[in-house]
Amino acid sequence: MRNQHPQPGGRFLDEADERERRRVIFLGDRIKEELFGDADAVGETVLLGRVPFTVIGVLAHKVQMGAYSGMDENHVIVPLSTFRALYGSRYVSNFVVRARVPELTPHLERHLREVLGAHHRFDPEDRRALDAWDTVEGHRLLGLMLLAIEVFLGLIGALTLLVGGVGVANIMYAMVRQRTREIGVQMALGARGSWVLGSLVLEALALTATGGALGVGVGVVVVQLLGWAQRSFPHEVFDYLGSPVFSPGVAAVVVLLLGSVGFAAGYFPSRRAAAIQPAVALRCE
Repeated sequence: MRNQHPQPGGRFLDEADERERRRVIFLGDRIKEELFGDADAVGETVLLGRVPFTVIGVLAHKVQMGAYSGMDENHVIVPLSTFRALYGSRYVSNFVVRARVPELTPHLERHLREVLGAHHRFDPEDRRALDAWDTVEGHRLLGLMLLAIEVFLGLIGALTLLVGGVGVANIMYAMVRQRTREIGVQMALGARGSWVLGSLVLEALALTATGGALGVGVGVVVVQLLGWAQRSFPHEVFDYLGSPVFSPGVAAVVVLLLGSVGFAAGYFPSRRAAAIQPAVALRCE
């Protein structure tokens, strides 16, 4: 079966249950809550079509992305031999198989189509005769979709950094233009070009660091608020979305990138200011 892990104190169906046609039942966790609430259900008796079954286990809560015939938490499972003996059904509407390793799934599906096609006399290549859902392929496609989203978000982040760098560069150009006479006075009094360059670059880095610190702070606050919302207003959608986590590693990389952008944005206007002749700077209005 598909990851039917029981809660502590219970078990799943085994070969003896199938062989001896035992009237035992495995409950989905939501079904158990609806029938028994917080009480222990293992060993209790439930009626399935007026037939008593003994509960042998309850499904451990899990996040299920795929639903073959509904969510497992809403299912009950009994031995197939018992079901056929009680209700006389000889046919199944669907079944689940799993290869030993995911890489063998295409070979397993092809072999199943060949065997069932020969038994029921249909072409194994006819997809309409036997519908199959390959979860491994679905997982691969989901991974590609998530990768595309990550690349898209990365491009947005890169464009944001670029726009931020252009903004810092414009601010530095405007600041250098306004302080041209001041720079000229400093250089006329003996200030070296490297000193002027260093001070202006430090101002650019300080400006960038302030913006980066504010951004990281806002990110931390947003993560904390989302975590508080999940704890205060629990909903099953949060099981699929997961919990937001602040990553110090990502924050460190962002700070380094911001520092590089700030340095590059401030260096060129500062170098231009440091290279200006004092006499020319003093004549600027």
